[in-house]
Amino acid sequence: AQVRDQIIAGADTPEELAGITVDTGDAVAVLRDAMTGLAERAGQSLQREAEKQGVEVPEWSLPDDTVTAAVGGRRLLDSVARMTTDLMATSVVQTAKRVVTGLFTRDVTPEALATEVDRVLTESQDGLIRSQIGTAMSTAQTAGRQVVLEVAPPGEYYASEMLDKNTCAPCRAVDGEQFGDLERAIKAYPVMGYKDCVGPRYGNSCRGM
Repeated sequence: AQVRDQIIAGADTPEELAGITVDTGDAVAVLRDAMTGLAERAGQSLQREAEKQGVEVPEWSLPDDTVTAAVGGRRLLDSVARMTTDLMATSVVQTAKRVVTGLFTRDVTPEALATEVDRVLTESQDGLIRSQIGTAMSTAQTAGRQVVLEVAPPGEYYASEMLDKNTCAPCRAVDGEQFGDLERAIKAYPVMGYKDCVGPRYGNSCRGM
C-alpha cells in the first residue's frame, strides 16, 4: 500500500520514484510477536513431549537479554525480526522499482502503473515474503525448543534431517549423528539449522534439528 501511494503521488516526477521507501515499524512488531508466540508454543510442546516420557522439566521462560545463537532469547528474536523485515522491504522496493523503470517511458496513467506494480508484487510473494518469514518462524521454533533443552535434565541428542531430493550433502551426512552433550548439539545446530548446511547460500533455510 505504501509503494502504491508513492507511485501514484510521484508518477510525474521520476526523481521521486527513485526514492520509493517503506516504513517497516508495524511489520517488525507483527513478526516479532508471531515469532515470540511460536517460540513459546514450541517450548511448551517439547515440555509436554518430555513429561509424557517421565522427564520432569523445570520452570522456564524465554530469556529477555540473550542475543547469542546458542540460546534464543527475546533479543535474538527481535534482531531476526528486524533483519527479516529489512530484507523483505528491500526486495519489495527493488522489485517495484524494476517494474516502474520498465513502464515509466510508456504512456500509462499513475493508477495503471501502480496497479501493475501491485500485480507483480502479489505474484512474487513466495520469493519476496513467504520464504523469508518461513525462515524467521523456523528460527523461533528452534529457539523455543532450545530454551527447554537447556533447563531439562541431560539426555541423548541426535541430528534429525528431512531426507529428500532437496537435502544438501552436509545435512544428509550428519543425519542421525549423536552428540556427546547438549552444548555440542547446539553448536552444530544453532537456531537457524545445521551449521554446515549449504542451503542458505541459495536462499533456502535448513530444515534440520
